[in-house]
Formats: sequence, structure tokens, C-alpha cells
Amino acid sequence: MWTPQAAVPLLLLVMIPVPGESVKFPMLLETISDCVTTQCSMKIQACEKLHGEAPTPQLKGCVAKSCRETMIGCMDWIPKAVLAARLSQTQVLPREYMKNILDTTIEAVVDSYLYCFRSTDLQNSTQSMECLLGNVLDRVEPYIKLWLGILGFPDTDLLMCFVRKWISSIASCMNDIDKDYHSQLVENIQREMDFNPYDYISCAAVSFRQKECFPMFSRIYGSTPALETQSKGLFVCVMNGLVVSAAAC
Repeated sequence: MWTPQAAVPLLLLVMIPVPGESVKFPMLLETISDCVTTQCSMKIQACEKLHGEAPTPQLKGCVAKSCRETMIGCMDWIPKAVLAARLSQTQVLPREYMKNILDTTIEAVVDSYLYCFRSTDLQNSTQSMECLLGNVLDRVEPYIKLWLGILGFPDTDLLMCFVRKWISSIASCMNDIDKDYHSQLVENIQREMDFNPYDYISCAAVSFRQKECFPMFSRIYGSTPALETQSKGLFVCVMNGLVVSAAAC
């Protein structure tokens, strides 16, 4: 079943913290970054004429305001892929309900990304991930609490405490991953998206837990012995953070 909690990690999978060139939009996958850069090029040039080409807060703010709708449009294939995948299954929520959740989440992710684009150094993996994940959570927390209340969860504040601490620990884990790992991971994800974006989104939506997603998971996170070793280290770090976060709350 599709829930608001599941929508956030799905969309965050299109954003990978890779040290990159400042001329584009850091952290975004190439598919989305190129789409925004191309479709918003005239507005970006207009911002540069007003504020110069140096990445000042003024230029970033102008670009963020001018390109917001374009960025949302460049992600419109995501809800289409999710809806197609989910509607092919037997037990699904109403299509309109799922679409509203996805549209709301896309806007939250885009607004969070642009906030961090303006206010932080997106080349810094730890800082950028903590900013992005924390800001997305701030925006979708009311929807998550509403959903948990409907399900009868007794203490939503306790769960949100855990989620926030775990997000912080995940950002710290990313700091220990080197540039080569990031680059190879993004290359693998981009290859899967180019080959079949619908399969990628469908598997990402269930965190690759379904049996048919296992080969794709191996291709992404274990395509080389070095990548597999670092992926295992990252997953161990993330799971340790989960245990510590749960104990802290």
C-alpha cells in the first residue's frame, strides 16, 4: 500500500549527493539536472545578467524562484511511473489519492532542494543531505502525522523524534563515502533509469525488497567488488544509526 511515508524515500532516490560542478544543479541526477538546465536556460541567463555569474545568494535565489516550476515539470515522469507500477497491482489506494500524495511530495522535495540550493553548500555531502532530508521532513510532517493518526499510532512525536535523529545519522554516514563511490553509484542508477525508468521507480518505491528487484539492486550497489564493499559499509552505518536513534528517543 502506498503511504505518505513511502513517498519521501522514493523521491529522494532521484537525488544522490555527488561532488560535482557548480554550473549545474548539484545532487540531482543527470536526467533531471539536464532537463532543468535546458528548459530554464533563458531564465538562468536573465538571472546572471542581473546578479553576475558568481554563485552568490542573490543569483541562487533568482534561479530558484525562476526555475521552480520547470524543476517540478522535469520530475513529472516520476508520479506517472509510480502510478503505472502501483495500478498494475491488485491492492492499491484510489488513483486520485495516490496522485495527490505524489504531487505534494514532489513539490516538497523541489522546494526543499531549492531552499538548500540557496542556503547551503550542496557540494558538501553531509551538509547537503542533512539540509535536504530535514527540510523535506519539515514539509511533509503534518501529512505523516495525519496518516499515523488515522492508523491509530499512539505517539507520533516519538516516531518523528526517531526519524529526525536517523536522518542526521544517515547524513553522517554519507560523509564517509568517497567521490569514486558516488560517481559509480550515480552512473549505475542513471544506467538503470535510461534502460527502464518504470522498473527503477517501482523497485525504489519498495526499497528493492521484492524478489524481482534483487538483480537491479546488485547492479546498482555491487557492480564491482570495491563498490560492493563500500555499499556494505554504508548499509551497516545506516542500520547502526537506526538502532542508536531508536534508543535515543
